[in-house]
Amino acid sequence: MNRLAVGLAVLALFLYLPGILLPGLAIEKLGRVRVASVLDGCRQLYRDSEFFLAAVVGLTALVFPPVKLTALLWAAAAPPGGEARGWAGRTAELLGRFGLLDVFLAALLIAVVRLGAVVRFTPHIGLYLFAASALLALAASAALALNPLHPEAAHVHAPC
Repeated sequence: MNRLAVGLAVLALFLYLPGILLPGLAIEKLGRVRVASVLDGCRQLYRDSEFFLAAVVGLTALVFPPVKLTALLWAAAAPPGGEARGWAGRTAELLGRFGLLDVFLAALLIAVVRLGAVVRFTPHIGLYLFAASALLALAASAALALNPLHPEAAHVHAPC
């Protein structure tokens, strides 16, 4: 068991739920303020008939993170070299590749909405918790990588 990876994954899961449910961003436009969470943003995309964007944001921000964290937790808690550790690690690896997509979408959103004096964005606790959960997930992945998923790959054979 990799206790560091387990602890980081549990903490990331603990912060994830409030991170998507609590207000993440206050948007002030022409004197009107709207506060939204990650979940609210996904719902709004769906209501606006932006089904593709709603699906992409929903998968990368609402579905993949808890599944990846659960797989990381499973892989970190499983005995080294076990079958469960292998499939859980591969699942976390696969979903981790899509983790950059939500970072890209957030960066794109920030770049698009930087409208100076017309619109002002104020981060709220949900955004900080969501970001902390993502960083802890990265740290859990790194801690797990220090203890390889495939022990046989860790042995480098020197040429004779």
